[in-house]
This record gives sequence, C-alpha cells and structure tokens, in this order.
Amino acid sequence: MRKAFMKRFAAVLMALCMLAALPVATAFAADDTGYVVTFRAGEHGSFTDEYITYLQENYDTDEEKNVYVNADKTVVAVLVTSDKTAPNAPTPNSTLVTGTDSNYTVTTAVGTDTGYVAGSAVTADYDFVAEYALKGDRNEGSYLVQYLRQGTDEEVAPSVRGTATVGLPLTLTAIAVDEFTVVGSAVQTQEILEDGQTVFTFYYTQNVHVNTVTEYVNGDVVVNYNDVNLVGGAGVVGGGDGGAGDGGAGDGGEEIPDEETPQAGGEDIPDESTPQAGGEEIPDESTPEAGGETAQAGVSMPMVIGGVVGLLAILLIVLVALRKRKGGQEEE
Repeated sequence: MRKAFMKRFAAVLMALCMLAALPVATAFAADDTGYVVTFRAGEHGSFTDEYITYLQENYDTDEEKNVYVNADKTVVAVLVTSDKTAPNAPTPNSTLVTGTDSNYTVTTAVGTDTGYVAGSAVTADYDFVAEYALKGDRNEGSYLVQYLRQGTDEEVAPSVRGTATVGLPLTLTAIAVDEFTVVGSAVQTQEILEDGQTVFTFYYTQNVHVNTVTEYVNGDVVVNYNDVNLVGGAGVVGGGDGGAGDGGAGDGGEEIPDEETPQAGGEDIPDESTPQAGGEEIPDESTPEAGGETAQAGVSMPMVIGGVVGLLAILLIVLVALRKRKGGQEEE
C-alpha cells in the first residue's frame, strides 16, 4: 500500500514539475513577433502622458496594442515589430520626471554603453532603468540640444532648450529624424554648466535610396541604377512639435523654430514607366528582413492549454495503470 502511494505521489510531482516548466505568456499577443524595448522610471520618477501618447500613436495599431504601460506610469514597454524602428528614448526631466517636491533629478534614461540608437532597426531586447542624483541646494541651468547635418550648421530637426541641475551630469539620446541617420555618438553625457553654456550636438547624414529602373531595348533587358537623395524634410519621427511627439523635449524645453531646410544632393530622378511587352520579365528578389530572425514575443493560450491537457492525460494513464496493478496483486 505504501509503495503504491509513493508511486502515485512521484507521478503527480513529475506532472507538476512539467507544468512549471511551461513558458509563461507575456503581456503581448502570442502571435506577435519582434523585440521588446522597455524603459523603467525607477524609484523616484514617472513617464509623462505626452511620452506615452507618442509611443501609442506610433506603435499601437487598430488590431494590436504594442505598447504596455503599468498603472503608475513607471514602466513602458514597446513591442517593435519588423516594420518599425527603435522608439525615441524618454528625456530626463522632460518626458521622464520626478515630483515637484522631490529632491531627486533624473540624470540618465538610457546608459551610454548600451549602443541604443532611436530610429534604427531593433535586433535585440532592451531594458533600461533610469538613474537619479540628489539635487541638494544646486541651481537649475539651461542647456541646448542641436540636431545638425554632418559637417554643417544646418538643422535636420528643431533645436530644443531644456533645464537640468547645475553641476550634475545629464545623459541625452539622439532622436529619430525622417530620412536621416545619426552618425557618431547617439548617446552623450555632459555636466550642466551655468548660464546656458552646455550644448549637446548630434550629427546626421541623409539617407540614400537606390532607384532601380528597368528598360527593354530590342528585347534585351537593361537595368539602370540611380542614386536618389530623398529630402524628407526635418520632421521628427512620431511628430514634429519638439514636444511629446518626438519623445524628447516635452514640457521641459523650448523649441527653437526651424530655418528653411536646404535642398541637398541634387535633383530627384522620377521613375520611368516599365513597358509591359517586348522583353523578359524579371522576378522580384525577396527583400531580407532587418535584424535577422525575429524572436517569438509570447506564448499562445492554446499551446499552454494543450500542454496542460496532455500532462493531465499522462497523469491519468499512470494512475489507471497503478490501480490495475494494485487490483491484480490483490486478486493473487
């Protein structure tokens, strides 16, 4: 009798262990694929409604909610699908803030050694935790953030002024700009000086698009490759108001008006129409997905339920077999 009880106990224990090993479903839908970028406000701060709205407008869809926000607005997570790029990081003391009576100030939302670049393809999960410092009796000082075309003083996005605590370091992250790519350091740290002497400058290069034109000449196929610089303007991804839309300045900074955006790189070459007849049709090449293979972002409930049902079935079979064996022993 004791031996039979131990066998049943072992079977139940094994089943429970297998259930515990099943993957836990995440906050995102099981059939969503991509990478998750998480920002944590830490112990002393929270994210503004403007920053949360920017994320929702750019990453949520009518069918799926790809932005998770906890009740206290201290954690935001974004599922970045293959057709999206990395979101703008929150700006310390602007879209990531402390309470008005707090003696803490945000110094870092994204670390300098993370390699994070807003507007780039996401190829891994990110999890950032903000850092803080005590303000003490220090004064507030202003700083300027510039977004310039590399090698020039031409703005590709509006400059922004903000305030931070004098004598403490401040880490800022470059924003994403339509049709431009940041070059050099995308994350910069400087100590805030008095009298507005602190200037953060991020440099960008214009994206180059290859326009492929296929022509048919006497039945032969001629393919011409033309580089076309698309002047996409200086609009910031997710908005252009220098505030919540860009995940940047928010209430903590003053937007500096745009100057006229210079035309760059030459004239655009219009697409030529492709004749329908008189030549061989060339099949489209498949476009590789950025970032390699995407990781499964969740586990479907049918998988979990199926696993549980399967384990229960195995447990039932084991119990029936043990019961039959016990019955056979009693008959003997």
